[in-house]
This record gives sequence, structure tokens and C-alpha cells, in this order.
Amino acid sequence: MFSGSTRTYGLIGGGLLLLGIVFFFTRAPENEDPDPDVAKIDRLERKKDAAGIAESLNSPREIIVSRAISALGRVKGASARPEIEKLLTDPRPIVRGNAASQYALLVKRDNVQPLIDMLKIEKDLHVRAAVVAALGRSQAWEAFAVVVPELDNANAEVRSAAAAAILKISGLSCGYKESSSVADRRNIIARLRQETPRFKMAYDNYWKNKDSKEHP
Repeated sequence: MFSGSTRTYGLIGGGLLLLGIVFFFTRAPENEDPDPDVAKIDRLERKKDAAGIAESLNSPREIIVSRAISALGRVKGASARPEIEKLLTDPRPIVRGNAASQYALLVKRDNVQPLIDMLKIEKDLHVRAAVVAALGRSQAWEAFAVVVPELDNANAEVRSAAAAAILKISGLSCGYKESSSVADRRNIIARLRQETPRFKMAYDNYWKNKDSKEHP
């Protein structure tokens, strides 16, 4: 009788343990986003389901596409570049801006021509500022020449993004301030263009030394 009870309790205990394990792995996280579509992307990212995330890039909702862009970049890394590059020309400004930001993180000092081409035609000022910031984030030398003229953009957000981008690429503060007059800004641009060969030499030496230390 005693052994039978022990077996019964053991079966009950095992069943409860199994239920606990199932609950642990299937329950929704406490901080899950209330938007079911966003929560779905978060779950797919935790599972590293790149194909599932990529499907959300076709969503008609800007917030979903933007969330999917970031998630796909984190899951696939540089191999997500072709999918995200397509969204640089999306008709929705928020999507274009987020795509530019993520694209810069994936290419890092290489393949920035799509961002340069995007900057040439971008009319939305918030997106333009995002593209300038993305070019700075890439730290690609090719971006230097195209962000410098943005110091004279009529929009303060774009100008600030350009100053930050120049700092990220060259490691030097260009001297721009929000209070800089038009004449001040144009003098800064002229000086930067004049000093470009020297900046390029310093840039090449910096990355040569950095790369040699990381990959001896």
C-alpha cells in the first residue's frame, strides 16, 4: 500500500513538474509589448527566426516594419543588408529613416554608396538628418565629403547631425555650434575641405593601427 501511494505521488509530482516546464517555456514574458504584432517580432527575435522576422518587413504598419528592420539586423548581422537596403527607398519616411540607421550598422566603413545616393535625393528633413547620422555611424571615409556640405543645411537638425557625423568619421570636432552664423558655417566648410587630405592621412593611419591590433 505504501509503495503504491509513493508511486501515485511520484506520478503526480512528475506531472506537475512537466506542467511547470511547459508553462515556463510557453508563457508570455511579463514585459511583452501590448501590440500583438510587435510582441510577435520580439518572440521571433528571441528565437532567432530570421525568416519569420523578414515576413514582417511587408507589413503595412510603419512601426512593425521599423521594429522588424532592427530585429533582422540583430539576428542576421551583415547578411541582412540586401533586405534592409531595399527599404532605403520605401515611400514611408519612418521606414526609410530606420532602414538607413540599421544599414549603417551592418556595413560599417564599407558599401555606403546606397546611403550616399539616398542623401542626394532625400527631401524629408527628419529622414535626411537620419541619413547623415547613419553615414557618420558607418565611419566610412567616402561619407566625409558628402556630410560636410550639410553643415550649411537650412535645417538645424540636419546641421547638428552633420557635425556629429564629421566627429565620428574624422575624430575631430569641426567647431560648429547651434549659434554659428551662415558665414561661420561656410568658413568651417571651407576649412574642412582644405584640410581634407590631412584628415584622410590621419584617418588611414588610425584604422591601420586599430586593425593591426585587432587582427595581428
